[in-house]
Amino acid sequence: PKGLAIVSEVSGTVKMEETKKKRSVTVVAASGEEVSYDIPFGSRLKVSDGDGISAGDEITEGSVNPHDILRIKGVQSVKNYLLSEVQKVYRLQGVDIND
Repeated sequence: PKGLAIVSEVSGTVKMEETKKKRSVTVVAASGEEVSYDIPFGSRLKVSDGDGISAGDEITEGSVNPHDILRIKGVQSVKNYLLSEVQKVYRLQGVDIND
């Protein structure tokens, strides 16, 4: 799907690599595990080289797939995410809601 954010699956430090053909972000965990993500050239990054990142944090801008949040962070986190997204829509329309 278009416009989906890339979400980190592990906590660690961001390492960025860019060549003529591709951009990639690698998250290096404290245990030494490395998870690499290919970044499309049109995507805007939300992280910089050397940043600390937690599992479930967005690497690129865009909408987050709730299935990714569920897989990485669990049921309560996906509930909180969906609630905040619904509240955001209501607030954009100027509707006051009771939190």
